[in-house]
Amino acid sequence: MKWRRSYTARPPEMTEDHPHFVSINDDPRYRKLESVPSTESLEDCQVRVVKAWVDIVEDAKNADDDIDSTHSLVVAHANTLRALVMDIDGIPAEEIEDLNIPTGIPFYYNICKDTGEVLPVEDKDHGKGDNLSSFPGFRGIYISDDRKKRSFLERRRAANDPW
Repeated sequence: MKWRRSYTARPPEMTEDHPHFVSINDDPRYRKLESVPSTESLEDCQVRVVKAWVDIVEDAKNADDDIDSTHSLVVAHANTLRALVMDIDGIPAEEIEDLNIPTGIPFYYNICKDTGEVLPVEDKDHGKGDNLSSFPGFRGIYISDDRKKRSFLERRRAANDPW
């Protein structure tokens, strides 16, 4: 659990005799990378993710005004999202273990195109927004129907139940 949730802990390195080593290292999706990490902490992941995020924000700032660039979509999973949320919301490393982001329920931030800062969410389509997270400081707004939200909350309660 420490490998999955902490900021600095890394699992053991994947060695060349691991059954997935060759398929990962030979995957054409990673051909532009200098190297594929053999292990990674959330901190390591965050370095990569925040660099990509900064590039996305810079692209939005520099977009031609004739191009509709009011929305950007970032699709990610698990630690990648935790790393990005940690940076966007300024969540300290010692608190990140407690942040749970549900699988399959999209969320968004209202980001100022000019500054990259998170803006309050209040519009005709989403009201003040709906935050499934009880985590202090998380400003992402979940987009989902009530049934999915209840299901997520029930799964989260069950996951935290020792029995």
